[in-house]
Amino acid sequence: MVRCGDDTFCFGDAHLVFAVEPLVTPEGRGLADVAVEQLEQRGVTIARVERSHSHVLSVAGSTREGWIEGRILSSRGWVFLINAPTEPEGSALADILDRKIAVIER
Repeated sequence: MVRCGDDTFCFGDAHLVFAVEPLVTPEGRGLADVAVEQLEQRGVTIARVERSHSHVLSVAGSTREGWIEGRILSSRGWVFLINAPTEPEGSALADILDRKIAVIER
């Protein structure tokens, strides 16, 4: 994995983008709810949503262009989005990210 932008890392054709977002919107909605809703509004067909750690929501789905994986660390306000042409490429980068998150969430 190499840095290929200010907030982007690349792993082959897969890209990981990092953002810090408010934990709660002014309307009182939580970060995880808003993030999943925004993915759906942008045409992502959500294939799975699971909680990989107590404060981490994992989201995966398909788009017209390929595969999306998301990790939302609600306790920190961190959002990671992975965009890849295929599910295996996105999942490979998501596995690397998940190992790093596991260290943080111990």
